[in-house]
Amino acid sequence: MNDVPFVQAGAARPHLEYSVLMHEALQEAGVSYNQFLVMASLFECAENRATPSELSVAIRRTRSNVTLICNQLEVCGWVTRLHGCEDRRRVDITLTVAGEIRIRALLFKLAGNPP
Repeated sequence: MNDVPFVQAGAARPHLEYSVLMHEALQEAGVSYNQFLVMASLFECAENRATPSELSVAIRRTRSNVTLICNQLEVCGWVTRLHGCEDRRRVDITLTVAGEIRIRALLFKLAGNPP
């Protein structure tokens, strides 16, 4: 008897197969799962930009973790930090062209479509 209610034998297989596909796609692209979450969140935002606090809420990670992830993405050239004109304390994280190309390719691959 199955301990998980309403789960039939093999019902989790599509999820596991997708997890393997995602892991392989991210590894091939040289992107960590957390980096993928940040880039995908930015891609969904207006103008591909968000504050670290907004990203923290969106991906359910601490602000310090988001800062570390953004540092890594910035070194790769996939995001940049923009300081506000009126308030220099405000920092927006935005996808670069290279970052947008990278996340589009990953999303297409995960959807089963060629980029």
